[in-house]
Parts: sequence; structure tokens; C-alpha cells
Amino acid sequence: MKRIYLLFFLLAAGTLSAFAQREVDLKASFASPVAGYQMPAGGTFSIDVVIQNLGKDSLKKADSISYYFTLNGIPQQVPIGGQQGVFWITWNRPLKVNDTTHIKLPGLKPNYKSQADSVKELCINILPYRDVVGDTIKDPSTANNKSCVSFTWKANPTGINDVNITEGFTNTAKLYPNPAKTNANIEIDMAYTGDVSIKVMDLSGRVVFSDNKRNVAEGKHSIPFSTATLPDGLYIYSINMGNENTSGKLMIAK
Repeated sequence: MKRIYLLFFLLAAGTLSAFAQREVDLKASFASPVAGYQMPAGGTFSIDVVIQNLGKDSLKKADSISYYFTLNGIPQQVPIGGQQGVFWITWNRPLKVNDTTHIKLPGLKPNYKSQADSVKELCINILPYRDVVGDTIKDPSTANNKSCVSFTWKANPTGINDVNITEGFTNTAKLYPNPAKTNANIEIDMAYTGDVSIKVMDLSGRVVFSDNKRNVAEGKHSIPFSTATLPDGLYIYSINMGNENTSGKLMIAK
């Protein structure tokens, strides 16, 4: 009988261990570009982000590191591993305790137009991710999940304005009220006729609201959407207007 109880105890302990929540503490830091780098007109820069696991548990082979980049606060389209997106690209990579890995994007050549030197702030946001029921990961210290570096793009008066890097948008948009309770509005001021695309996403990257409009006329437009069925919390919105893009955070608090 004692052997049966012992076997039951070991099986129960193994089951609880298999479904335990693991703790990883991911730290991101830029190795490239370095702070103060001067990118010449028409030049290139490379991204090299060092990710270290300072937690007490390892990332397994089936786990992911989710991340996205922003440039002057604007989420960037980044292709890697067959994926391309603005928010929370997942990257399957095991990472043992105290080990490091790298996210590298070499030879980036932006096509931009600027009459004067412009300081850019490049940031990365990372989170551990595990999409398996009963085996979860948490990161108890999120302060080091974000890393930023500032560097200079030299004047390039003959370039082409690019949606994600040009200074001073012509079309503008704002979302209000923020925080929102049961309803929110997106107000768009179009300086010229163009297509408008709106996405609101939760922090996992799931789209909770989207709207696409063709040939939106010059002037102000209001687009309402209901937040009544959305859980309280933080959301990210992205609005494309013709050749311009703006994004930000929306807090829902009922």
C-alpha cells in the first residue's frame, strides 16, 4: 500500500511540475546601432539586439520570443523567419539561464528625405511567449524588456519621403476619449484624398477592431467603434492615412 501511495505522489508531483509556471527574465540591449552613430545620407545601419535570460528558468525549444521595433515611436514593418509584421513577431529560440542570443537585421537602407540632420530613437520591445495550455511563462521584471538607442540620420534633401521615417505628417489622426469606457472615436484630418486603414490590437497582436476605407476625401472625418465588449486593459492602435502612419496606446477602463 505504501508503494501505491508513493507512486501516486510521484505521478502527482510530476504532473504539477509539468504544468508549473516558469519564470524567465528577458533583458534586451542594443549592440548596434551604437548611441550617437551618424548615418550618412543614403547610407545604411544594422540592428543587433542582444537578448539575455536573467531568470531562474530556461526558454524551451518550443517557446518563442515575441518582439517589435519602433522608430520615433512608430511601429516598423520587420521581416524575419518568413514573417513580416508591425507587432509581436514570434521567434522560436531556446534560451538557457544566463545565456544570450541575438536578433540581427544587417544592412538596412532607409529611403528618406530631410533638409536637416534628424535624431532617431530606435526601440525594441520583447516578451516571452508560450502558446501551450498548462505550460505558461511569466516575466516578473518587465522594466528591461524594452531597450532604446538614439542615433543621427544626416540630411538627405534628394531622398523620397517614406511613411515610417519622414518627419511631420500631413494627414493627422487622434483617438478619444482615452481612457475609453464603452465607445471611442477616431478623428482623421485628411489634407488630401487617400485610403485609410485602421487596426486596434491587444498586446498579443490579436486584431480587435479594423476598418478600411477607400478614397477618403480631404477634411475631417470621425470613425466610431464600440469598446463595450473588450476587456479592460492596454491596446495598441495603428492608423494608415494615404502615405502617413500614426500609432499609439489606448486604455480601456470601464
